[in-house]
Amino acid sequence: MIYKQIILLLRHYKINVTQFEKALNVSVGTIRKAIKKEAQVGSDIAGKIVTFYPDINGNWLLTGEGEMLKPIETATTLTEPRSTIVQHNVQGNNVLNELECYKELTQALKKINELQAEISKKTIDS
Repeated sequence: MIYKQIILLLRHYKINVTQFEKALNVSVGTIRKAIKKEAQVGSDIAGKIVTFYPDINGNWLLTGEGEMLKPIETATTLTEPRSTIVQHNVQGNNVLNELECYKELTQALKKINELQAEISKKTIDS
C-alpha cells in the first residue's frame, strides 16, 4: 500500500504531511486522509512524488519492494541539492514551482558538466 511508503518518505525527508502536500501541489488533506484511512492515492499523486523526488525508486513507491532510494548511479545527479531546496522552501512556506526548480537545477547541472569537461581537458593537457 502506497500510504506506508509515503510515511517512510515523510520520515526520510523530515517533513510533515502538510509540507508534503504543499510540495506536491495537492489539496490540503489529500495525503493525510489516505494515510489515516490506509487508502491508496491516485496515480497522479504517485507521478508527482517520483517527479518531485527523483531519487525515489518508483517501483518501491508503488509496490513496497526493493530499496526506497535509487542507486546513486541511476539517481538524478542533483538529487541532494534538489531535496535540500525542496525542504528549505517547503519549511519556509515558500514552495517553489516544481518547474522553476527543475529549470534552475537543469541549468546548474549544465554548468557542472561544463566545469567537469574543463577540468578533464586541463588534466589531459597537463
